[in-house]
Amino acid sequence: MKYHDSNPNELAQAPLHARHTLEHAAGAVTALAYSYCGATLAACGGTAVELYQNGVRVARLAADTALRDVAFAPDGSALVTGGDAAVDVWDVATRARRAHQPGAGAHSVAVSPEGSVFASGSDDKIVHVWNLAAARLVKTLGDHRDSRTVHALQFDKTGARLAAGDDTVVLWDVEAGRRLATFGSGVSALRYSCDSRAVVTGATDGAVSAWDVRIPDPPATRFAVHRGRVCGVAYAPCSRWVLSVAHDGKVVFTDLRMGVATLQLDVAAEPLVSVVHNPFSRDFAAAARNGRVGVWSYGAR
Repeated sequence: MKYHDSNPNELAQAPLHARHTLEHAAGAVTALAYSYCGATLAACGGTAVELYQNGVRVARLAADTALRDVAFAPDGSALVTGGDAAVDVWDVATRARRAHQPGAGAHSVAVSPEGSVFASGSDDKIVHVWNLAAARLVKTLGDHRDSRTVHALQFDKTGARLAAGDDTVVLWDVEAGRRLATFGSGVSALRYSCDSRAVVTGATDGAVSAWDVRIPDPPATRFAVHRGRVCGVAYAPCSRWVLSVAHDGKVVFTDLRMGVATLQLDVAAEPLVSVVHNPFSRDFAAAARNGRVGVWSYGAR
């Protein structure tokens, strides 16, 4: 692993520590998620989700389908997975499956911040909103005319709005089932800022963009930071830095305040497919397509 800094600010001067290297037993990893308290890291891929605490695998949940995405409920009691042929709700404590919805294939899942519903997106151009307790369909949001696949989802901090990524970003009023805005192109990943004032996107051309979604026609600030498709983006808890990973095998920290890519990690020869930041520490994790997950920390230990 190589470490580069391109700007003498707080992040570039912070020491970087490699904490853990994890090997996903089911092979290729498709998505990562931290629990809201930051204690547990979930890695999904193949037909399994593996749960890690302090670098130790503590559980393995076996699904009936190839998995695409994973998300925790806010209280950490439940986990939602989306796969090629089903969506499932899991009990984290017992490792048992609470609810199973076959035939509802999903490329992306997201749980609302109050924990009552979750959303799934698939290649039918529709966003499905489900009751979390029973995986019962509540409503649909669609259709996403601009793409065959809804591949990224996230609720804002209130749960009232949902950002859905196809080739564009569509912002939905969840209760009304109404489109509020559509923006971007070539979108391959997205994430709300912690205050929900902005959405950051990654694109197929290697760019990361920040959009002020308080404005009806959101303006974008664009950063050309990768070579190749951006597969994952994440905000640091302070919302100043955006982490991104791409097919070029790099993790890049972009400083939104200064408008520069501040830190770059050459992690792997393999494409990187997912990145997450711990919500309560300076730990972050990135997954390679070959099933290897790295966890790092920056700043004084």
